[in-house]
Amino acid sequence: SRRAGKTYACCAYLNEICLSIAGCNTAYIALTRSTAKQILWPELERFNRRFGLGMDFHLSELIVMFPNGSKLILTGANEETQIEKLRGSPFALVVLDESGSFRPHLSALIEEVLEPAMLDYQGTIAAIGTQPMRILWLFMAEGLLLGLLGTAVGTALSLAVIWALNRIKLTFAFGMVDKLVLAAT
Repeated sequence: SRRAGKTYACCAYLNEICLSIAGCNTAYIALTRSTAKQILWPELERFNRRFGLGMDFHLSELIVMFPNGSKLILTGANEETQIEKLRGSPFALVVLDESGSFRPHLSALIEEVLEPAMLDYQGTIAAIGTQPMRILWLFMAEGLLLGLLGTAVGTALSLAVIWALNRIKLTFAFGMVDKLVLAAT
């Protein structure tokens, strides 16, 4: 709900990850770059003043550097160029704010850019302000597709092994019987 402290919680979570994992990358993605700046930048400055975190703010790039080398990037998801800037970098945490509004970009952003970027740190994608059923549908669809693909590959491999075993006419001895032919079915 509105004014429930989501921005404060996001800021705390991003700061906690940046401070606990030296040299990591994190990102806060709002619908637009200017919205990301408007929502999170003031909260980051308040955290820095209140807790003396030693953050270094780069306003023109919307990047915050931490004393341990960790980096927090603020960006938007409304333009493909902003999304592409995230490609190739590993991330420990990415927060998607109001991601239910990303509509056409959400699947591509998660599947093509963010999921691979999470592997190095076994990172987390936190989607907030999103209808739970939408996120559930995305993950269920991905799981179903991976399950179907795994089943198809497993079936094809099994059939190939059966074909190969029948083709080479493998023989073996069992008890007092010699030259039994293995017939895989």
